[in-house]
Amino acid sequence: MSNLSKVLGVMLANGLAGRTGRGPAFAAAMPLLLGKKGRKKMKGHYGHGIPHAPAAGSGLLQKAGLASLAYLAYRAYQDSRTPATPGHPPAGPAPTAGGPLGGILDRLGLGGALGGVLGGVLGGAGAGGVAGGLGDRLTTVLRGGPPEPDLGDAKALLLIRAMIAAANADGHISPDEQRRILDSLDAAQAEPEDRRIVEAELLRPRPLDEIVRDVRDPETAEQVYLASELAVRGGSEVDRQYLAYLASRLGLTDARRRELDSMV
Repeated sequence: MSNLSKVLGVMLANGLAGRTGRGPAFAAAMPLLLGKKGRKKMKGHYGHGIPHAPAAGSGLLQKAGLASLAYLAYRAYQDSRTPATPGHPPAGPAPTAGGPLGGILDRLGLGGALGGVLGGVLGGAGAGGVAGGLGDRLTTVLRGGPPEPDLGDAKALLLIRAMIAAANADGHISPDEQRRILDSLDAAQAEPEDRRIVEAELLRPRPLDEIVRDVRDPETAEQVYLASELAVRGGSEVDRQYLAYLASRLGLTDARRRELDSMV
């Protein structure tokens, strides 16, 4: 996993606005995001001529791209549970087992099993009962290697830019948001070059037009939107208007956006 991917994972797990827990529940649902169905073409295209992703239904929970984000958040969460050792500080406060991950499981009727799954899987033991099936699937996915666990620096940077841009939707990044971004660098033990890159992005948030221009496929569009949503979840009316406009610019249908929103 590249350093920027690690930074992104911490940002996804902890969010920027500090309003709710986010990432670990999203991460624990990773096996539910893995499926075998293909994409379905829909009317409408991005600026680069890429067809929309499927609009609704279980296809949303089968997207490997979204599973990659869940994996990054999961890794950040798992790292946060690892005791500190000399020269290796802990990855930061462990997010609660609520937030988007809990929302996903509740939506699928598995919310009550979340604690058992996290306890069993993260502890290396199988969970019993209903949780066992999900725990076994998560364990299988992790042993077999999740899809695209390392997004690559270019994709990770795009998603970091999207999160920073969302935090800047009201024209400024608050001191608390700045602190969370800088804390993410520390938690990910970012190399000096990666730190310089992220700090430069923080000083000059990218305009939405520039972010959208770098989105070239439906999978990336969903990743950009979901990362932005996680950055400002529960925010102001300005934040909500920004997300609505971003979804429109990314070519996401209203139905698709509602599906993505329901995950967090």
